[in-house]
Amino acid sequence: MQDDYKASIILRLAAKSIESLEVAQAMQNSLQESQQETERMQEARALVNNRLLSRGMRAVSTPGLGDCFFVALVDTAGLPMSSFDLRQQVCEYLELNKAWFLPCFADASALESHIQAMRSEGVWATAFEITAASHLTLRPIHLITDHAEDPYSTTILEPPLFYAKTAWQPTVYLAHFLQCHFEGTTAAEMCRKS
Repeated sequence: MQDDYKASIILRLAAKSIESLEVAQAMQNSLQESQQETERMQEARALVNNRLLSRGMRAVSTPGLGDCFFVALVDTAGLPMSSFDLRQQVCEYLELNKAWFLPCFADASALESHIQAMRSEGVWATAFEITAASHLTLRPIHLITDHAEDPYSTTILEPPLFYAKTAWQPTVYLAHFLQCHFEGTTAAEMCRKS
């Protein structure tokens, strides 16, 4: 009986030791992934910032909490609403124009589920919401990306062509990093030579 008790303690200690090693390895892997992600973001920022600078613009820091597209668009375009209000209006637009977007979804319920999910704060905008925002605001939206291939470095979404271009509002330029984070833009400050 005593031998069984000692064996039980030894097995528990061994299990804890293995568990500690697994936790330590998981933490190490997480730190490495975080460092790699940080490096990828730095590279993406450098590329996008150069592309913006060549257009006389710079990125404006935008929190990356899932609402970044809506925040960036409201701030950059100077829209008279909150990012949450814009999100809701974009979802209403999608709802009212389901026929345009339906071919991109498996069926109507998939589109409806998508729209319902998008109504919540923190849900990342997709090409559908960006397109809807362009239509809704009558503004071309140019996404300046970190895509390495030059022809794909800018993604352009425009209002529907049944609106005369003379009715369109000014183009909005947004920075788009790693296909997941948006930042607003503003005119670059001119460098003064001393």
